[in-house]
Amino acid sequence: MVLTPEVAHAADYYVRPNGSTYGTGSGADWSNAWSGFSTISWSKVNPGDSIWVAGGNYTQQLAPAKSGSSSAPIYIRRARGDAPECTGAAGWTAGFDSTVHQVKQGIFFNSFNYIAVSGRTSAGGGTYGWWIDFQGTNQGTGIEWPNGSTGSNIVVEYFRIQGPGVVTYTADGRGIDDTPFTAASNHRFSHIAIHDWESGVYVAGMSNPIFENIDMYDIWAANPATFHPNGIYTSGAPGGIVRNSVFHRGPKGNAVGEGIFFEQSGGSTGWLIYGNVFWGLNEDGKKAIQITSNVGNIQVYNNTFDDTGVPGVFVNAGSCGSGAQVKNNLRYLSSLDSCGTSANNLLVTTTSVWPNRNNRDYHIASTTGAGWPRNAGTNLSSVFTADPDGVLFGNDGAWDVGAYEYNGGGGCTTCPVAPGAPSNVRIMK
Repeated sequence: MVLTPEVAHAADYYVRPNGSTYGTGSGADWSNAWSGFSTISWSKVNPGDSIWVAGGNYTQQLAPAKSGSSSAPIYIRRARGDAPECTGAAGWTAGFDSTVHQVKQGIFFNSFNYIAVSGRTSAGGGTYGWWIDFQGTNQGTGIEWPNGSTGSNIVVEYFRIQGPGVVTYTADGRGIDDTPFTAASNHRFSHIAIHDWESGVYVAGMSNPIFENIDMYDIWAANPATFHPNGIYTSGAPGGIVRNSVFHRGPKGNAVGEGIFFEQSGGSTGWLIYGNVFWGLNEDGKKAIQITSNVGNIQVYNNTFDDTGVPGVFVNAGSCGSGAQVKNNLRYLSSLDSCGTSANNLLVTTTSVWPNRNNRDYHIASTTGAGWPRNAGTNLSSVFTADPDGVLFGNDGAWDVGAYEYNGGGGCTTCPVAPGAPSNVRIMK
């Protein structure tokens, strides 16, 4: 599923922070908005409708209770000053265009389908406009699919999901707990910062999850023997994608636990991992990609590994089955375990391959030749075509190694985000 502009839509409804009463409370406009998430009248909401959420503090869980359809999802969107559906509704004030802050509460998806929850701050995307905040607790889940949920075709985008930090956890503390153990499928997480949790993501018992433009860091617990830290833990979840994301040591000094972790029970085959950067994962026990089960047809392409301690692809009593491929990965102070077919994986001994490593900018230098990533890759255009900035690989006639294609030097501040796979979920202008 991909969120793109849409012109036609059905009804619009409006929510403001709980704790006050707004006019009739019908949700018809800002003057008569629903008071918090618990008063949303889901019986009124139909496929294609939008629920606009004003900025401010919310102390309630958001639990969607209606399904959209493949051609008309239900949208739950942060209020925006560039959206006429917001500014044209009675009672609008500019202050509504601010962060939606859920305090010690998250989002609970049950068995409802075709829903998109967006924290975009502009029609084109912007920054993280929705903040799930579990500071001051010792457990919790930011976004959850419970055991038995069949909810499928869900998008969550432009969120900051912040956990309790390095505390003594008394129960699970997971940024995303996607563990329905059912036939649920197609959950997409896009442009999300996940930090300060015991584990960033659990994905188990569902299929075809997508994680893109994720920024994950500071994943750890004060009692790690009891609540073992993981970046993306996966079990029984085939067909996953992790792309254009960064997994790294955070400002509090912690990395991402076991990293992208293919857990011993298996069942997570056919994963595609490309365009990611892994850096500063050099503490004891910290990983980038760890394989402890059979991961047939895993494909690890065009990633950058900088100072990972253990191998960037670490086969730890697991195995890479039929179809596994590891290609075009760039490494410094990092190795790669044998995993299927390998090609054009470059180990460098100088940080000069990145003109601005001190600022963690992993765009590559213009130099070509032995030991340099530019033009040193193998063409993988049958799988993907663009780097995290949207720059086409091989645009100068040869494919590069690492997460980024050379684009004239330095970082890219105006390039579009690389597009995802087409689908029916759209965000309206």
